[in-house]
Amino acid sequence: MQDFNSQLKKSLKISAIILALLCLSLVARPGDPVIWGLLIGVATGIAGAFFLGNRANRAADGDIDQGKVQLMAGAVFRLLFIILVLYAVAKTGWISLLATAIGIFVTQGVFMFLTLGSRGVGGEASVNDNAKENAGGGDI
Repeated sequence: MQDFNSQLKKSLKISAIILALLCLSLVARPGDPVIWGLLIGVATGIAGAFFLGNRANRAADGDIDQGKVQLMAGAVFRLLFIILVLYAVAKTGWISLLATAIGIFVTQGVFMFLTLGSRGVGGEASVNDNAKENAGGGDI
């Protein structure tokens, strides 16, 4: 669970940097519907990942059956939240719905690439992780 939490924190930090850059780009182009869509989408993705982390931590503290119920309830909540955001954006008519949908998956994409980078493409530990284990677990 500690590995998940550290990956999630890194993903949220990188996504927050992307969100800040999108906010800065609004200074140059305040009426751009694509930038607004990406901004709303990335913010929604960050919120969803944050809620996932909280729900996973609470599920890990309890028993297995209760944890499964917690995670399923969280998945339904996050899905409804995403649908609500996409519906609200579609109703505005001037914010790009496609950019919002893409932005929602930025945080998940960052998380995936961080995980692949630390574990290797096949899900195995990287060469650096294997070297640490062989050297007694210390930092190299």
